[in-house]
Amino acid sequence: SYTLVASTFEPFMFSRFKLRLELDGPFRLTAIPREGAGMRLRELHGRWVPNTDCAGGPVDQCYARNPRFLVRTDRETPVLARLQTPQAESLPLINVSVFAFDDAVLGSACASSGSYTNSPQGVATRLATIGRAGPAEYLVVASTWDHDIDASFVLYFYSEHPVDTMPATLASAYPHIAPGPHTDALTYKDAALSGKTLATHLKAQHQKASRALILGQGGAAWQHCTAAVAYCNLERLTGEYGEQQARQLCCRLWILYICVLSSLAEVAEEDGRLRTKGGVELAGFPATVRSVWDAIMAAFGGFAGNVDSEVLVPLVLLCLKLRDARTARDVVEAWLATLSEDTVYLLQSRGAMRQQQRSMAQASYLRVCELYTLHILPQLGDLSSAYEFLSVSTVVSEPAKDEFTKRLDALRNPPAPKRRSRPAAKKSRKPKAVEQPLLTTTKPVAHVAKSADVAKGELAVDAQPAVAAALSARSVRVGKHGARRGGVKSGALARRPRSTLGIAWQVVRRLVSRWGMTLFTLAV
Repeated sequence: SYTLVASTFEPFMFSRFKLRLELDGPFRLTAIPREGAGMRLRELHGRWVPNTDCAGGPVDQCYARNPRFLVRTDRETPVLARLQTPQAESLPLINVSVFAFDDAVLGSACASSGSYTNSPQGVATRLATIGRAGPAEYLVVASTWDHDIDASFVLYFYSEHPVDTMPATLASAYPHIAPGPHTDALTYKDAALSGKTLATHLKAQHQKASRALILGQGGAAWQHCTAAVAYCNLERLTGEYGEQQARQLCCRLWILYICVLSSLAEVAEEDGRLRTKGGVELAGFPATVRSVWDAIMAAFGGFAGNVDSEVLVPLVLLCLKLRDARTARDVVEAWLATLSEDTVYLLQSRGAMRQQQRSMAQASYLRVCELYTLHILPQLGDLSSAYEFLSVSTVVSEPAKDEFTKRLDALRNPPAPKRRSRPAAKKSRKPKAVEQPLLTTTKPVAHVAKSADVAKGELAVDAQPAVAAALSARSVRVGKHGARRGGVKSGALARRPRSTLGIAWQVVRRLVSRWGMTLFTLAV
């Protein structure tokens, strides 16, 4: 049997592909599930330090000083472990093994990756079953063949059932061995802390920085933030504080750090580097946003996919505020391409298990995708990549894809601006009277009288001189309420009574015709 692997030369390349295979004889092609499919994944980070916890292989007496991780379970479960060194300049010879651990005694090996090798894919154990009916403990040991290796590593631990995994300190695992300077994670050995635990020190710095930021004291807030993030390390805090609480504390510290930086930073026009507003010099002020991202990755184990989206979103917003969309794109693409298998499985799952955790993860993931497709790529003028990302994504739901696509279409083809109609001028209460020129006639009076007699059918022959005089002398005024004749009044005005009794009768009649029902109601 053979294994076919489809890959791209460069990372972060999203696209669909088709695989066509032809052989002379009959064959069967079967899709292989990815490593640890359907299992729970724990991503653990560590580092080998020469003369401290880089103790060589099992043939050495100090093999137990190598980085170890304690696994606790109360039932039988299949497990699988893979060890990689993604950031090592030269790949060292490495091995990962799982040992039974009873009463602080390193027992027999339950699983091992075999011979020491320096493969780029790392080393992995075969699927093995650990645990029993009651509680049981195991140690996962990550070791190198040489003693002078200074490199970081990533351990992927898969289990079918829930297990507790944490770094095992040398003092707790082997009380009879004196811990080295880099192995005691319970108390941070620093003179500035004077015996305080690291978590207590970081909480105090976070509180001081938050208070200073609220009071508008940017310099003091920056000083407390830098003092906190300098010692903010997820691996170190996990041994003292627990993984979940350690991750929450790291997220709070880095979010506050980004908020303080956003309130202080601006981009210099000369060289495009960051500087403080007003030119005030602050110790440890970063020169670029990319250096901030490198520090955040180092705090979360040197792995982009291990950074929480709660920290990633403020950092991306900071990049967009400082008009550094290219760095924002690199950060988001690195995060998307290196998400842990457990996170991807959680995002794609549809069951009722871990529903609250899944909904929170999906909301955070959707927020990152929104920033990537609707803000970062449009600023770079790369809308085609945004459409392609939405088409190949298996995590973004169809309604969200439709919404994002509509907004991308609006960005690509913006609607024409509507013309604002000028507000109509207010009409004056008194209409302007437009005088028309006097109507004169060249016809004889007899003809005028004849035409008037034909049109009206009411004029008498003896009234011809009066009609001719009226037609020749009148002027017409046109206003808002129609034509008003000058000289000859309208019928209503001509029939207006002149006596006091008649005027009173006209007023009463108009009031009754207009307000009769109202007056009748009031009378009743």
